[in-house]
Amino acid sequence: YGRQEQALAVNSRDLAIAGEISVAPTIVRDAHELQVIVLLALGRVDAAKTELAVADQLSHETGDDRWPASLRRVRLHAQLALAQGKPDEARRTFASYDPGPPGSGRQLRRWIVQRLTNAEIALALNDAASAAADSQAVIDRLTREPARRLFALSEAQAHYLLGTAARRPGPQAGA
Repeated sequence: YGRQEQALAVNSRDLAIAGEISVAPTIVRDAHELQVIVLLALGRVDAAKTELAVADQLSHETGDDRWPASLRRVRLHAQLALAQGKPDEARRTFASYDPGPPGSGRQLRRWIVQRLTNAEIALALNDAASAAADSQAVIDRLTREPARRLFALSEAQAHYLLGTAARRPGPQAGA
């Protein structure tokens, strides 16, 4: 946190270098996706939209344009919609991703990211009960996870979102 401008400069330099040499299109796409994350953090929504369009085009050109199957791509589109003040669009976009049951490892990570993003979207829609339910589900699942320490940041985010939901007016989960 606090070094978004530095991240933007480093990633922009990497993208410029990638344009001068032969780099796999998927690596360039990933760099554009990272640029979207940084630009959204800086509040540069229009620039983030442009970068995401470039990443989408690169995915299409490489035959990897099945973005509803890609958690990162779906999440970026949902985050962009949230940044644009379009929480309903964010919910519709993110609903296209189904991580399956919360197994372990990568599958658990996908499930956690899905639930936490749903909580963020629910908060943007003033649906504190849904945000609390999704956040609590993550906390409950991680409490039983043998590798819990590997998910410390996700658990912290779940607690943050749960606390944010609890401070919102209106019905709460479990009420």
